[in-house]
Amino acid sequence: MVTPLNGFTSSNMPSVAQAGSAPYPLIQWSAGRSAANQIPGSPALGIDARTGRLTVRPASLGLYVFGVRCSEYRRGVKIGETRRDFQLFVLNCPTNAAPRLQAQATGSPALFRPGQDTLRLVPGGNRCLTIRYTDPDPNSVLTLSSRPVNFTGPAPLFTTSRTGTVRAAGAPDTLTTTLCFPECIDSQGKVYLLDLIVADNGCSLPRRDTLRVAFTATIAPNAAPRLTSTFPPEPAQPTAPPAVVRVALGSRYSATLLGTDADRNALVLTATGDGFDLAARGMRFTAQNGPGEATGLFTWDPNCDAGSSTVTSLTVRFRLTETGPCVPIPKERVVRFELVPEKDSVAFRPPNIITPNGDAKNDFLSMPDLPADFCGRSFAGITIYSRWGQVVYQSPDRNFRWGGAGLAGSYFYLVRYTDGRRFKGWVEVKP
Repeated sequence: MVTPLNGFTSSNMPSVAQAGSAPYPLIQWSAGRSAANQIPGSPALGIDARTGRLTVRPASLGLYVFGVRCSEYRRGVKIGETRRDFQLFVLNCPTNAAPRLQAQATGSPALFRPGQDTLRLVPGGNRCLTIRYTDPDPNSVLTLSSRPVNFTGPAPLFTTSRTGTVRAAGAPDTLTTTLCFPECIDSQGKVYLLDLIVADNGCSLPRRDTLRVAFTATIAPNAAPRLTSTFPPEPAQPTAPPAVVRVALGSRYSATLLGTDADRNALVLTATGDGFDLAARGMRFTAQNGPGEATGLFTWDPNCDAGSSTVTSLTVRFRLTETGPCVPIPKERVVRFELVPEKDSVAFRPPNIITPNGDAKNDFLSMPDLPADFCGRSFAGITIYSRWGQVVYQSPDRNFRWGGAGLAGSYFYLVRYTDGRRFKGWVEVKP
């Protein structure tokens, strides 16, 4: 302990125009006071040189100033020091009584007994506590709080105000609030502990009261929803590759999905592509969602973009989710779609004989059943050759009609498509 610094001010000159520099003068002690007796009391002001703990119980009221110095030594030689001056205001506070609180389950006539009772929270049952708290001192401002002791996760919430003033003009002597536990808190068979704490603003040291509530909690059981579809059956093993649907270019594929839930929870069906946008690949998914049931329709019309893409395998995830239960159980169906070339028409068997004799029967060679044009694949032309390899007819029109070269004999045709495919055959002309 050291004598505080006085500076260059006095009662006659409480401030100076310009601050002076160190060293500063010390204060003058009044009779009975000294650096060793800065605040008389039992004990008087003192500090432990080892721990730095300062203790005092003043014998008189008022504002006190005292100084503390810390010196540093190395090998017995002082190498530096630092000091601080402090002020301490001693008040004559009345004795502050501790606040009190009690709790009871909403609708129950009995108070909760800490250490004896355990609150049991079950699905569909009451999950709230009515809490009353007060303080015997007048004009006390009280604040209520809660603190989980041995658990984390969803915490109970106060549904009404948890602070107020008691025993003041126009104020009640007791405050009431409600604390409710969330539906999805699950103690998993253990006893959870929750501290309810009420604190006042009393002088000089605020007081508090704690009520420890023991409780167990269970959540409502949730049956898993069911997801069915017209897709091929799922693999028996969960780790097996997904079911495969092969769709020919130019054809349409559609499937329906149905999600149901015995608990009538709200269901939502969605579909997402793995690394691609459904619409960009000619896929569409629409869903009708609702409580207890959701339906979906999936369609795929492979378009030209899909036909020209180097990716011929597309994976789509159909997901059924539910909202409402504490532990939702989603369902997912994964389907892989593979794009395969369009099959040629089985009816493409052009006639191998024509009789151009003017009877309006089989007078021309035509091929109405050629594979249809699609995207980058289209009819390029037909060439007809004589048996000696001479070109006797050519046409870029897929609706061509060749009536023979006017000479009987055997001829050979070549049909070409823009994607490189070719169809060859022969035809006999008998006028």
